Amino acid sequence: MTTRPHGAPALRQPKFDDFAASLSMGLQDFIAFPMVDFFFASFFVLAGLFMMWITHLTGQTFWMILLVMGFPLIGTLAAIGFYETSRLRQNQEPVHFGSVVAHVWDEKGGQLPWLAAIIVVIFMFWFFRP
Repeated sequence: MTTRPHGAPALRQPKFDDFAASLSMGLQDFIAFPMVDFFFASFFVLAGLFMMWITHLTGQTFWMILLVMGFPLIGTLAAIGFYETSRLRQNQEPVHFGSVVAHVWDEKGGQLPWLAAIIVVIFMFWFFRP
């Protein structure tokens, strides 16, 4: 793989084997640390069910549009936990539930919360425009 003049690597077209290898490595992570991965997967599912329940309970179905559009942000938080587990495992470092959750929590000062805030503001203007 050659690098471009500005330092970015040249990219190649992904192949099906890349997808299969990613799934295989993810399965290996899950088998090695099922409770950590199960926690983040269930967090994503339970957050979606909670948003659906609140929308149904209040009868305010117009909020469902905002919830559906913002739901991928929750998935991003869950993905950080998966990525950290994989990173620790790849570097042959010990994987502890507390350290992975702490890493996800440390991301609260990063770019993700700002991105979430910007998206929420955009959705509010889009949804409530006259």
